[in-house]
Amino acid sequence: MEVAGTEDGVTAFRYTHSYSYLEVQQQYVDCIESHNPNILAQLVGKHPFHVDALLALSDIYQQMNELNTSQELVERCLYSLECAWHPWFAPGTATSRLPYKFEENQPFYQCMFKHIKSLGRRGCHRSALECCKLLLSLDPNDPMGVLCCIDYYAIMSEQYGLVTRLVNEFSDGSRSLALQPGFAFALALSRFRQEEESKGGGSGRDRRGKGPAESSDSSMSGADRESSTTALRA
Repeated sequence: MEVAGTEDGVTAFRYTHSYSYLEVQQQYVDCIESHNPNILAQLVGKHPFHVDALLALSDIYQQMNELNTSQELVERCLYSLECAWHPWFAPGTATSRLPYKFEENQPFYQCMFKHIKSLGRRGCHRSALECCKLLLSLDPNDPMGVLCCIDYYAIMSEQYGLVTRLVNEFSDGSRSLALQPGFAFALALSRFRQEEESKGGGSGRDRRGKGPAESSDSSMSGADRESSTTALRA
């Protein structure tokens, strides 16, 4: 990775490929043109940290419904990309950019988006939300379209204030998130949940977490509960 430029205190970075990596990249292109997944798997066996090959093989395993193996390849790809970071690259400070317009940077976005979808499938909504925020901070133009799903992860992780912030910060004369169906619903729902929390106290999940069994038990009288317990013992 190298510095691509600095403007207004924000530094842009781009990945660079060594000569040996470019040689493997040409082998990867030959594997893709062969349309033979076995050859691609052999290439990954010889070069286990080649980014494009890992992403392509991950797609193949996902189509085979081997989701665990697919996610392992994505995580290995993320590890490979992270090892190449520049010492000045600090994605958590909002002063580093990784422009999508550079072709070498695009696999990072593809890999992160696959990771976000995997986190969502496993119910890790807060982690998926933080990954979406990371992609937006690295390129506010949103090349992967994470604004189409970040509202869902914000609601599921009960980060209701973030929905309002996103609507305010990503709305200008040319676009308005509040006009998108997903955000229009998420904005209304988040305000409703915030009002619930301000009235009742505690998180919405605590109040809504009572299951059917608990609800039915609370509505039964003492005699009914005693008779049902006797019947169960009998």
